[in-house]
Amino acid sequence: MRRWPSKHLGSRVDSQVCVRQQSRLSRITRMKRSGICGFLALLFLIMRSTAAQSPSIHEQIQQTYDFQPHLLSNRQITEKSAALDQFWTTAKAEPSLYAPALRQELADFKNPPFFLYDGSMLLLSLSNTPIDRKVALAAIAHNDVRDVQPRDYFFQVHRMATLNEDTTAAAFQILEQPDFKVFIPQHLFMLGQNYILIYICCCRPVRSPGYSPQ
Repeated sequence: MRRWPSKHLGSRVDSQVCVRQQSRLSRITRMKRSGICGFLALLFLIMRSTAAQSPSIHEQIQQTYDFQPHLLSNRQITEKSAALDQFWTTAKAEPSLYAPALRQELADFKNPPFFLYDGSMLLLSLSNTPIDRKVALAAIAHNDVRDVQPRDYFFQVHRMATLNEDTTAAAFQILEQPDFKVFIPQHLFMLGQNYILIYICCCRPVRSPGYSPQ
């Protein structure tokens, strides 16, 4: 049998060791890549599952405001109130998320009529800025006044009038309801439609120079 010189034998052994190490490293690399891919796939599935379980704000609005109060019984209104309270609670817990979404949704007058009023009140509870008041008033002008409490409507629109907002379109909404009246207990008298229009449409405070509403 031919014997390899020791220097050739050592070189051959080193080469085999190197090949085995490279093979081992290659397997480890493949395992790491496989593990990373598996983790990313699992993360993607979790994200998809979470997205499926958490409907978008638009979908929440469609589900929550799928009714008109004036068409419901008192019992049905009580049942719907729980869903409305939950929506408000969720929105107030995440104002940075819900305020921009509400602005966008209120600009779409094809949304449920009651949302255009109630959603406006929710937006103003999160951000009572001049821009948001204008967004709210534009939406309110497309609501169905049969769905709202006259007293609440009067005071909300009147408040924005005193802040020098243009409430004309919102005020004219009450013309659709000739029997729209508001009782003012502090003064013990009932405001008819004509006086309500004056208060919420024409009532503008006199501002001194440099005045800025809070």
